Amino acid sequence: MISLNSIVKNNSSSLTKSDLIICEYLLDYSTVIPNMTLLDLAQKTYSSKSNVLRLLKKLGFSGFTDFKYYLLASDTGINDQPYLNSIFSKLGAIDYDSIIKNFNQIINKSENIYLFATGQDQQIQAKNLGNCLLKLGIISTFIPLNANAELTTNIIDSIQPKDLIVIFSSKGNNDSLKTHFNRFNKSDYRLVSFTAFNNGWIQQKATLAISLEMKQFQDPSLTYQSGMMHLLINILSSKLKIDA
Repeated sequence: MISLNSIVKNNSSSLTKSDLIICEYLLDYSTVIPNMTLLDLAQKTYSSKSNVLRLLKKLGFSGFTDFKYYLLASDTGINDQPYLNSIFSKLGAIDYDSIIKNFNQIINKSENIYLFATGQDQQIQAKNLGNCLLKLGIISTFIPLNANAELTTNIIDSIQPKDLIVIFSSKGNNDSLKTHFNRFNKSDYRLVSFTAFNNGWIQQKATLAISLEMKQFQDPSLTYQSGMMHLLINILSSKLKIDA
């Protein structure tokens, strides 16, 4: 696989000074970019989302998601095939048609959407989904579960059965999840969970449980779970059809 440095050099004649500044960041932080949103990258490079996308197209990528796929693949190393096999196996095994259909129905039936997240990576993932929904004209509220406890409790107490709860958690067994969401059940409330691992506590509560099906301490793609989740979010969001 051709390196990012070579790609930049091969296209240097068509790059502006602003492009080269962005490229410098891409080269220096290629391992963390798969965990970022397009907005995050634009802010880090003191640019705009449109400028970043134009640059990526100059470099031969169809878009930001395509660029993330490239980084995930190249970061594993050409001879590190088990990582590649595991990543593509995980992404390929997901039942996209079923998830997209159910997610679309739940989104369209919900009045208010609340995005909750446990750790730092999960908060970035939740913000990514929020940005994707906003592009479709859907406003959501993001609440980090490790922030203001009183505010979080007040928001959760105000949630009604017609609202949608979306939870991002690595394993779904976080104590704060059990504290805040124990009263919710799938028969009365709409809850969608995004997790890396399967069979967590929150998944038993979920109307729709979306998981990367990771295996703790054994899965060779574990290091790339956050980037894979961002790709999954972008795929789901691109397929959403909002009722008029």
